[in-house]
This record gives sequence, structure tokens and C-alpha cells, in this order.
Amino acid sequence: MNAVPCLAQTGGNGADEVSGAQTAGRDVPVRQTIAELIEKLGHPNYVSRQRAKAALQRYGLEALDQLQQASDHPDNQIAMSVRRLIASRSIRWSGPLDPEPVRKTLTGYGSLAINDRQSRIERLADLPDEMATAALARLARFETDPRLSLFAAIALMEQPTPADLTTQRKRAKTILDTIGQSDRVASQWLRLYASDLADNQFALQQWMDLLAVHRRQLDRHADHQLDSDLLLRFVRVLSAGAAQQGHVEDALRLATANLDLVSPVPNELTDACTWALEHHLDPLVFELHRMHPSLFDKDPVLLYGVAEAHTKLGNDSLAEKFAAAALDTNPIPTDESERDELGAQEVKARAARHLKVATDLRDRGFFRWAEREFRFVIDRFEIESIEGAMARKLLGEMHSDLFQHAQVIDVLEPLIQRLAIDGELKQRMDVRDISLVDMRALAAYHRGLLAKERGDSEAARAAFEVAFQEGYRQRIDALIAMYHLDGDDDYRRSVRQMLARETLGHERKIADADRGGQGRFMLRKNDDLLAQALNDYAWLVSNTTGDFDKALRCSQRSIELMGQRATLMDTLARCHFALGELDAAVQWQRRAVAAQPHFPPLKRQLDEFESALKDSQATDSPSPESPATP
Repeated sequence: MNAVPCLAQTGGNGADEVSGAQTAGRDVPVRQTIAELIEKLGHPNYVSRQRAKAALQRYGLEALDQLQQASDHPDNQIAMSVRRLIASRSIRWSGPLDPEPVRKTLTGYGSLAINDRQSRIERLADLPDEMATAALARLARFETDPRLSLFAAIALMEQPTPADLTTQRKRAKTILDTIGQSDRVASQWLRLYASDLADNQFALQQWMDLLAVHRRQLDRHADHQLDSDLLLRFVRVLSAGAAQQGHVEDALRLATANLDLVSPVPNELTDACTWALEHHLDPLVFELHRMHPSLFDKDPVLLYGVAEAHTKLGNDSLAEKFAAAALDTNPIPTDESERDELGAQEVKARAARHLKVATDLRDRGFFRWAEREFRFVIDRFEIESIEGAMARKLLGEMHSDLFQHAQVIDVLEPLIQRLAIDGELKQRMDVRDISLVDMRALAAYHRGLLAKERGDSEAARAAFEVAFQEGYRQRIDALIAMYHLDGDDDYRRSVRQMLARETLGHERKIADADRGGQGRFMLRKNDDLLAQALNDYAWLVSNTTGDFDKALRCSQRSIELMGQRATLMDTLARCHFALGELDAAVQWQRRAVAAQPHFPPLKRQLDEFESALKDSQATDSPSPESPATP
């Protein structure tokens, strides 16, 4: 097996135009030298052994293929020395041609525990613009843990396929140059993946053949690298990529042939249905239903999945049939005598199940069915009951996420009025996190947005002021809305003053959280507080006016503290947008949507940014200016 150039000295980003075959031929003498050095690890002379060890360390990744092969050397002394070398943590995993974010991510990689190395691979996969292609391919080839090697390959294959063929072929070349002649399983995957990229195709039969080999090994327990979960993820990566490139029938064939990898338990089946619907592979849902009818018929979320698939295909009558069956899995009678027969605790338990189903559906993006479940509970419980109030609160929040202003008001207002006149009920609801103040602020915020849509600036102003004063959760968004509302000079001056005070207040919170994190043991809690303060400041400023560069730094720091959470990336994207950096705004917002694909505010902001980028490109004009001060 031939080697590729020393990756400690080349970035592997396609800069070297020498083909894999030429590179292999050129490095045959190097491989011979490495083989001789490995044999010297068993030399009777101590000095010779140490010199061989030092020389192998200098070769770094270039020697790793042969070292891994020699880990089972018949000479026990050589085998033990090789294993110590591989685990010595002296190998450099990045090269000078790697971009700075890649080098930073790979710093100290070899010294990390397996879970931490996996986290670094995930961070590499999040980097934009083909930045980590070579690094991920390098880890797929050389990572000493076989499962992490496969994990790196999958992370690379999960990257969105470039829109243009030139970039596809550049990615393919980078991969092939990096994996060289390696015959590891991960390298085999990447070699075929690169071939598909270069030829702009999907080699269905070759993938099917490769998966058949893996399936046989899995059945015989012959490959300890692979288990059914990892293989299922691999199948989904392949199928999603094929569907993205327009090979939908091939994607369906591949995924259908491996549906038995999905464990026949409700959670796994639900995830499989959601994945299929997200990737427009709706027939897979029907096939899963055919394979596991009894499990589907008992689980409302699975039945709603079938209903959603029928809806997407225009089969409205069938969709309604399955949705009705889902709703009926936990019936709650309206007749009092029938409810008495069931017993109060069973009625409450069924209500809780409906609320759980509703939130699951909401989180999976099945908003129509979620609303049906929430309203089912609302219609069967008094407004002063915990079940009825919770259903209204959750439905109001979902309507808020969907920016359905009138629906938010209609759902919440009866509960707000009831709590406002009943102090005892208000206290009981507060214990269950059903807060009158929060609901009043949320309703006021959407009343303001509705008034603004209708052109009633005065009513909008009054509603936004209520939202700003009433609730912490709506305070920032209400102030942002006030900032963007038309008004006379006095109003605009008043808003500027409110904004200045609020901005200063968030700066103080950041400083307090910073001080609170020094010399304390509960650093995680302090990190949470600091990250929230940084994010709040960045969101407020980037949506209004102020120091946009500082807002960007605060947002970046919040992500450094807490990782790439969807809401934090959402704020970072807005900061880039405020600075006119439309490409970066779109890239970060796409990551936010990918992390939380069914949260409507993230998708709304992505639509806004993509529209602005498209307009900017179409007119060949500079990026839009930052928001102007009122």
C-alpha cells in the first residue's frame, strides 16, 4: 500500500496538483525507510531502538499507516513499541496549509479522550467553505480509534453537496489526495464518495454492494468497528445526499433496502419517520408502517407521521383518517358520567399524554397536528384547570413562534383575564410556570405586531410599551419592535434613551457575570449566565443600533462558552447581517436551522438573509448598510 505526502507538512487542501498515483510512486522509498525503522524497534541495541523511535516520530502521520499495520507484528517487542508510538500523542494532526480555525480545533487532538476527539470532529464539520475537508479526510484515514475514523468520514459526507461541479471536483480531489491508497473502511467510503462527486453521480449499485458486505459482517459480528446504529447513520447520509442531488429513486431504494436497521421501538421509528419527511422521502414512512403496523397503531406520533406523509402527497382524506386515529388513541370523554367512570387521575393522565404528543409534534414541525392536540385538551378542560391553562400557554407560544399574531391573542386572552381577577388561581398557576406576567407580555407584543401590520402605529406603540414593561422574556424583542416603529421626533428620542439604558444594563450584566465566574467552583452555571448576557446584548444591538463589532465579539464569545447552540448561532448570524456581511450571515443561519430545523423564527431569519443576499448578488451592489439610528 502506497503512502501520500507527509500531512504534517502539507495541508491536503488540493494545493499539490500531483495525482494520487504519482504521489504513491514518488513515496515508495519513504515507505521502505519507514518499514526498516519499524523493524529496528526490535533491535537488541537500545540506542538503535531509540533512534528508530525518534525517526518515526518525525515522520508523523506519514508513518501512521504502517505503524497501525505493525501493531500486530509477530515480534512482541516491536508490536509493543509500535502501540506505544501510536498512543504517544506526539503526532501533529494539522499542517501549515490548514486554515487557522482548523489548526486551532486540532491543537492537542492526540492527547484528548475519545469523547473529546469526537467533539473536535463535530466542530470541524461545522466549519464553512470546505475549510475542514482535508482535516476530516485526514482523521478518517489516520484516527487510531476505528469508530472515530468512521465518524469523521460520515461527518465529511454529511456536508451539503456544493452547488457547482467545479467545487464538487475540488472537494473530491482533496479527499483523494488525503486518503491516498489507504484501505481502511472509512477511506473506502470516502473514495467512492469522491468518485460520485467528481462524476456528479450516485453509484447506487456500488453503494448497495458495499453495504451488503457491511451487513454480512454485522450479522457475523465480524467487524467490531460497525454496529447497526452507525451503519444506519451511514445509510441515511448516503440516502440524503442522493436525494439532495436529485437521485430520489436511488435514495429510496437504498434506504428501503436497509429499513430493517431501524429498531422496532417507538422512539426509533418516530426518528426514522421524521428523517424521511425532512428529506422528502415520504414513501419510507408508509413502508415503515407496513413493516410495524401494531406499533404504529398504538402510537399517536407515529400515526401523525403517516398523516403528514399523506398530506405532503396530497392525500388529504387519508391524512385525516390517520390523524383521527392518532387523536383517538387516548380518548377523553366530554360526558361527566363517563369521566367519573374513568376516574380523575386517569383523565389527568390522558390529558398529560395529549400535551406530550402535542409538544413532540411541535418539535418535529407538525404544527397543524400539534394544534389539534392542544385544542383537544382546551375543549375538554375548564380554563382554571392546570391542564386547560397549560394547553393554552403552550399553544399560544407555538402560535408566537409561527408569528400568528391574532391566534396568540385569541388563545391567551381568556386565560389572562381569568388570572387577573383570581389571585388564588394565579398563585397556583405560577407554581406550574404558567405566568400571568409572561403571557400578558407575549399577548401585548403580538397585539403590537398586529397593529403595526394594520398601520395603526399608535396602538402598536402602546402595546409594545406594555410588553417591554411587563415581561423579561419579551423585553428585548419589544424594544427592538419599538425601535423599528415609525414615530415623531419625541417618540424616536424616547426610544433612543430607552435603548441606551437597556444596552448599558446588559453591559453591566456581562461584567457582573464575568466577575461571578472568577474563583468559583460552579463554572458551568456562571458560563450559562455569562453566555446569556452576551447573547442578549448582541441580539439587542445587532437588531437596533450601537457597536456592531462589539456585538459580534460578544456573540462569538457566547458560542465559545456554550457551543454552537441554535439560538446563539441565530444571534451571530444577525450580528454579521448588521455588519453587512451577508455571506457569513447566511452560513451561520443555515447552521442554526440545521441544529434546530423545526423552530420557525430561525427559518424566518434565514429567509430574510437569503433574500438580502440574492438581491445583493442580483444588483451587484454592496451589502446593505447597517440599521440607521432613528
